[in-house]
Amino acid sequence: MANLPMDTVADVFHRLPATTLVRCRVLSKLCCSLIDSPDFIASHLKRTLETEEHLMILLRTYLRLRTVYLDAPDKVSLVDHPLRTGGFTEVFGSVNGIIGLTNSPTDLALFNPSTRKIHRLPVEPIDFYERQITREYVFYGLGHDSVSDDYKVVRMIQSKDRGGDESFGYPFEVKVFSLKSNKWKRIDLLPEDVEILFDNFYFHLLYRRGNGVLASNNLHWILIHNEGDIGMNTIIKFDLATEELGVVNFSHDVYVKGMDIGVLDGCLCMMCYNEVRHADVWIMREYGGEWSKFVSVPQPESVVSFEFVRPLVYSKDRSKILLEINNGKLMWFDLESKGFETLGIKGCEVLPCNAEIVVSSLVLGCKEKKMVQKGNKRLYAYLNFFEFLKLLMSSFPKKTMANMNMPMDVVNDIFLRLPATTLLRCRVLSKPCCSLIDSPDFIASHLKRTLETAEHLMILLQSPQLLRTVYLDAPNKLSDVEHPLQTGGVTEVFDSVNGIIGLTNSPLNLALFNPSTRKIHRLPIASIDFPEHSISRENVFYGLGYDSVSDDYKVVRIIQSKDEGDEGDESFGYALEIKVFSLKSNQWKRIRLNFEVQILFIYFYYDLLHRRGNGVLASNSLHWILPRTGGHTAFNTIIRFDLASDNLGVLNFPQDLYCEDDMDIGVLDGCLCLMCYSESSHVDFWILREYQGKWSKFITVPKPETVVSFKFVRPMIYSKDRNKILLELNNGKLVWFDLESKSFEALEIKGCEGPCNAEIVVSSLVLGCNGDPCRAQEKKIMQESDNRLDDFLSKGFKLKL
Repeated sequence: MANLPMDTVADVFHRLPATTLVRCRVLSKLCCSLIDSPDFIASHLKRTLETEEHLMILLRTYLRLRTVYLDAPDKVSLVDHPLRTGGFTEVFGSVNGIIGLTNSPTDLALFNPSTRKIHRLPVEPIDFYERQITREYVFYGLGHDSVSDDYKVVRMIQSKDRGGDESFGYPFEVKVFSLKSNKWKRIDLLPEDVEILFDNFYFHLLYRRGNGVLASNNLHWILIHNEGDIGMNTIIKFDLATEELGVVNFSHDVYVKGMDIGVLDGCLCMMCYNEVRHADVWIMREYGGEWSKFVSVPQPESVVSFEFVRPLVYSKDRSKILLEINNGKLMWFDLESKGFETLGIKGCEVLPCNAEIVVSSLVLGCKEKKMVQKGNKRLYAYLNFFEFLKLLMSSFPKKTMANMNMPMDVVNDIFLRLPATTLLRCRVLSKPCCSLIDSPDFIASHLKRTLETAEHLMILLQSPQLLRTVYLDAPNKLSDVEHPLQTGGVTEVFDSVNGIIGLTNSPLNLALFNPSTRKIHRLPIASIDFPEHSISRENVFYGLGYDSVSDDYKVVRIIQSKDEGDEGDESFGYALEIKVFSLKSNQWKRIRLNFEVQILFIYFYYDLLHRRGNGVLASNSLHWILPRTGGHTAFNTIIRFDLASDNLGVLNFPQDLYCEDDMDIGVLDGCLCLMCYSESSHVDFWILREYQGKWSKFITVPKPETVVSFKFVRPMIYSKDRNKILLELNNGKLVWFDLESKSFEALEIKGCEGPCNAEIVVSSLVLGCNGDPCRAQEKKIMQESDNRLDDFLSKGFKLKL
């Protein structure tokens, strides 16, 4: 996954909700294996429970199930499940991200709403006659046995008819299902203290919210005694480890008629409705210990009657409790002020919704084939690594993004591996992320890593009308590049360095532009000293380079007069003007020629080579080739502009090439090279591996069969395995040349059939200027670009699976 260390991936994945992790499985086989591993599922669950991140509210209405993140109640998701078509589906309990579903006592399932994974429980018959059973007498419980690491379902069915003979109470059967064994087991032997409650004291289970409450590895139900019978309210428990029923001690102070049982922060609690106007909440902080009165909840003014209260979860600062009131209304209750605040969930304002708190987890290993196959068709449409960040971004509601507790060193490590186009969008994640991405240190380290790893390399394609970019590793995805100079005439690209390119419409209209970030810096106008009639396009040359000594980007403009000087003057060759622009100072400076360069132009009539006559950057210098002029005594020469000293000089030239008539200059892997067209059938490449050292012949490139004439060859970049070189042929055709077999392979770029000059551009964040506010046209273009970006941020990060 783009060389992202797996320990870093695991650290990030632990912080993501299960819904995102399901989609992350398609990133790579390693990611899929990691996410599916039992150790990761367990550690992800452990962290989620400890941090209380990614908590969801499961809402059940009469017709459907929906989920909503507690921190983002405005985004409700519909939950489809197979039991939905079998009748009215109820939810019984939630534990570790899975919920229990039932349509009838013989149709039950375990379901993970985050992963949509389901496990149908085998059908288990009921021992009572059908006439003896109604829905009010069937009770369920779902829990996780931490001793055996097993998920268990308890089904209790109490007959509505009293028994005869020895059993004259309300008989019931208890059966437990184990997910590990995938079997049901009947609990035949009831402890005496439990059996007597049903057979002799006529107790029955409380149906209202009568699902088992999980606390301390036990499921709990409240037993309400019948009026007129002997007995008091009691709590029974089912130990998930021993699979035995028992009785929980009861506080003598809470023997009241109106009661419910619940759990808060893992502690068992009771809600006692002593009066209509308030409910007392009692809590057992140490399991098996004493009960204590926790809080008295008054009836909210917006509630007509106070029939039912259930605590769901603390707020993160633990100053509030989320309460479910009257089976549907969710309100935050402030423990200090005793005030209420309604939790408004968009789309759930009218219908009553019973609620369950569900953690986002990967628990539940069995898949429903039909549903999973349907999901995979959607999932596998996203196979690109860069979806990882989109997934990351879409995983957290905006309100929680800044509080997702992801260490910034981890974020920094991930961001360093991303292209600039993605990082530009990552700025909206949070203020710390924006500050990190905009910081000079990060920009420099991101560029350094990109140059070292050769990742995210783009090809910039220049046609007469358009500029377009395409990633070298994905030549089927072509992107148009809009820029402010586009409306000023035919725009030329001169050179590329560290992710920025030089643009020009004329010698007076130049700009630096980053095609990844769309940031531009217009160069101030630098006047030309020659008369207009003595200048033509072929006599204007540019160079763009980065001065590593001063950490500055510089543009060199060389203009050579097409008129020879007067022989009566000292200057009777081809006069030359050189100016250099510094981005740091935002100023141009005129360069005076030293004698060894001046003599070349004034006395030996040299002129610069126009064909691809942009300066070639190598070893902190820009280079141009001076071909010898026919009829004059001279040799081929290379001049160089030192970006640190701002001086022109001459570079040594291979003696074997002094008199070659057809040559070009280029750069490969940072080394200066010369292309010599000795014959029309091949091109010889010479390379300067050590700057200022000796030239050596590198390779001979034969003319491809698909090329009619061999006019121009330029090396661009090595392949990753360094077995091939990407060549530009005849100003437009891109081919891979195999160094061993001497064969060619065309680089096909979808949508780019015409001739296009090419530049290799790295993806970087370099260039701090946001544009030219003085230019209305530029502002319009950049605003339109921002609007499209905003649309993408609002829609594109929500992966539509």
